[in-house]
Amino acid sequence: MRKVTEKENGGHSMGRTVIIKPKLRERYDKFMARGRVLFFSAPCGFGKSCLADALLEGEKVCKRNAGELDFALPELEEDWHVLLVDD
Repeated sequence: MRKVTEKENGGHSMGRTVIIKPKLRERYDKFMARGRVLFFSAPCGFGKSCLADALLEGEKVCKRNAGELDFALPELEEDWHVLLVDD
């Protein structure tokens, strides 16, 4: 469990606690160990982005927003281990 910072919370001053269920953490760890894709799907406001940020804490993440007009996948030479595509 960890507190989400103001920056991570879209600039809102009220932080939130992110609770990751052990079974979800276990599945995430298995996916990461195998270098697989993990896809979260749920309606808006269910906390997918907050969960992803909490799970990826401490990782070298390349975060891209698929909703941006100039969306493009990053170069493989960039310094990241995990690609997070949001929105």
